Order: sequence, then structure tokens, then C-alpha cells
Amino acid sequence: MQRNVIFALISALLGLVIISCQGIGGSTSKPVVIIASPPSGSLYAVGEKVVVQSTSTDPAGIVKVALAVDGVQVREDPSPVAQGQAQFSLIQEWLAEQPGQHTLTVRATNTQGATAESGILINVREQTGVQPTLIIAIATAVPLATLPPTAPPTTPAEVAATNPAVTVIVTATSDVPPATAPATPPPPCSNNSKFVADLTIPDGTTFTPNAVFNKSWRISNNGTCAWENYSLVFVSGTQMAASSIFPVPNTPPGGTADLVVPMTAPANYGAYTGTWRLRDASGKLFGTNLTVVINVPSPVTAVPPTPTPPPTHAGCSGQPNDFSFNGSATNINAGQSVTLTWSAVSNASAVYLSGGDFGPEPGQGVETPGNRTTAPGATTTFKLKAVCNNSGQTREKTVTVTLNAAVGNFAGDWVINFGNMSLTQNGSSVTGTYN
Repeated sequence: MQRNVIFALISALLGLVIISCQGIGGSTSKPVVIIASPPSGSLYAVGEKVVVQSTSTDPAGIVKVALAVDGVQVREDPSPVAQGQAQFSLIQEWLAEQPGQHTLTVRATNTQGATAESGILINVREQTGVQPTLIIAIATAVPLATLPPTAPPTTPAEVAATNPAVTVIVTATSDVPPATAPATPPPPCSNNSKFVADLTIPDGTTFTPNAVFNKSWRISNNGTCAWENYSLVFVSGTQMAASSIFPVPNTPPGGTADLVVPMTAPANYGAYTGTWRLRDASGKLFGTNLTVVINVPSPVTAVPPTPTPPPTHAGCSGQPNDFSFNGSATNINAGQSVTLTWSAVSNASAVYLSGGDFGPEPGQGVETPGNRTTAPGATTTFKLKAVCNNSGQTREKTVTVTLNAAVGNFAGDWVINFGNMSLTQNGSSVTGTYN
């Protein structure tokens, strides 16, 4: 009887262990966090801003990223996409106020609530100057043996030698020449930037998954510093570019610069926003936020893909040069298609095709030279419009495709009240004979 009880207890215990192991075996993905900068061991001064750039990835989607200092959370940034995103890159800042060694931790959370983190160590020092040390040495003269008569002493050492009661104080002097008042430095310049225009890809542009495009902004230098060795860097949202940093053309105060970033639309459906900012040669961010906002609709949404607009030509001026725009036919029957073709367009920032399937103006950006095939359901006027953003001037041409009205079929033998009639038909032309 006792053996049976012990065997029952062991069986129950094994069952609990098996159930526990099965509960533990559930699969949950965890984020991967990489801190791109600063490197661990970096040195900062009290009052200096520490810029932490990180990238968190997880197929389940990252919903938020937090920054903690010495275990205390100092900021948290949610994903701009409500359902999370597979890759979330951003820049977070912290002001170093206490000297010593600090641990900076970036913690990412996915849609399942799972977290992962990565950390670095930095050192913060006080901003104190080092003063030269003044050394004072005291030497006491000692009695000397009987000396022959000498000339009267003239130096402290000679005085001590001739008079043992004298104590000589020697003060060390610095070899550094006395400091002179520094010249008044010029006032420091200030960095700033102002958004001027989206040269390509206006906010809300629709793309198919993995479509390649160039995003271009025009900005002005409205600060007092010349931009030299400056960069455009990704700061938050969806990067959509192969690199997170691109060079900025050298630009004097009051000048403008055109910034171009090659991008690829995400493979998943949804709305995406990426934010970029300028960074000076010392690594400090400044100026207005530059954003790219696109949509990748699901297949159930009847939205035609947006062709990639042509690259920006920043050097255009005046009116775009003349070009040709033709249709393979100008009169078609219902159900037939027509191919629109156009030549290369020069001295233009962008070219747009509108009408029919291509939508109302401004329509869709197109490459040049190029062509499109369409089957209009009614008589339609298509317009090709070239634009020079620098001058604001345009040049446009149109092609009207007429859809012929449907004609009934009257061919055959007809019996009428005054005899028989035989009809033949060619298109809209009908001929006949009476019998």
C-alpha cells in the first residue's frame, strides 16, 4: 500500500514538470538592439549633450524604444506606426550633468511585450583648469671651515657661506611667461536651416512594395555658420534608405542646398514616415525636420502604383525645352487601347502625365523619354506637363483620344411593306438593294 502511494506521488510530480516544460516552450521573438554611437568608453564634459543613435529590429514589430541612464529611464519614443515596425532607428539625447562613469541602456519592446536591451559605458568629467604649482624650497646655511679672505658676498649663497646664522629662502619660478589678456574672440556663429520645398515625392505619395525612388528636399541656410563638412542624418521613423547619413553640399549663410536621398519603399503594406535632420561637423543636430511620408496600400485598395518621378535637375531655368507628345491613335472604338509616347524633356525639374487612368492634375510623375498604354472608356484629353521649379515656368502638350459611338448592325435581308431589301454594312456606312 505504501509503495502505491509513493508511486502515485511521483507520477503526479512528473506530470506537473511536463506541463511546466510545455508552458515554457512557447515561442516568442525578442528584439535585437544595436547602439551605433557613441562607442563605449567615450569621454564627455559636464553640461555636454550625449547623442545616442540606435537601431532595433524584430519581425514581430518594434512598438517603442526607451533610453535609461544608470537604470533610470530618461525618455521613451513610440513607433510612428501603430502596429509596430520591423526596423526602428532613432537618435535620443541626454544631458550629462553629473561627473563620473555612467551606464547608458537602450531598451526595445515588440508587439508581444518582449523586451531586449543593449548598453554602453561613458565617462563624464568636470570642466576644471589646471593651475601651475609654485614650489618653495628653504635652505639653511651651515658653518664652514676657515676660509681665506674673499671679496664681500653679493649673492644669497655667498651670504649664507660667510654668515652661518643667515637662512636663505629660495623660491622656484615658473618657466611659463606671464599670461597676457587674450584677444576678444569673435562671437560664435549659429546653425539653422529652413525648409523651402519638396522637389520630389510630396507627402502621401503611393508606392508599391519595394519600389525604388529618390526623395529630394530644398533647404536654405538661414543661420550665420557656413555649412562645411555637414551631414544629413536619419533621426526617427522608418529609414527607407541604405545609409543613415548623407553629405550636405557646402553652403554659405543665405544660400540654398538640394538634398537627395535614394530610398526603397517597405515590403509591407501601411503608412510610413521618416524624419531627417542636419548635423554639423561637431556632431550636433540643428534646423528643421525634413520628412518623407509615403503609403504602401494593400492589394484590396484600388490605387494604381505611382511611377518613380524623374531625378531633379537643380540647374533648370526659364521655360522647359520643347518636346513631342503623341498617341498611337486618336479615334478608337470601345474596348480598344492607345499608346501615348513622348520624347526626352530637358531643362525641367519634373514631368507629369494626367488625364484618364493617370488622374487629374498634377497626375503622375513620369520618366523621359517614355510611354504608357491605356484604354479610355470615354473621349479623353491627356496632358504631359514639364515644370522648372527654379523659375516656376512650365510647358505642356495634350493629346485627345475620341471614343467612337457604338453603331448597330443592319446587314442582312429585310422584308418591308413594298418588297425585300438586302443590306451590307462597313462600319457606320450601310448600302442596300431592293428586290
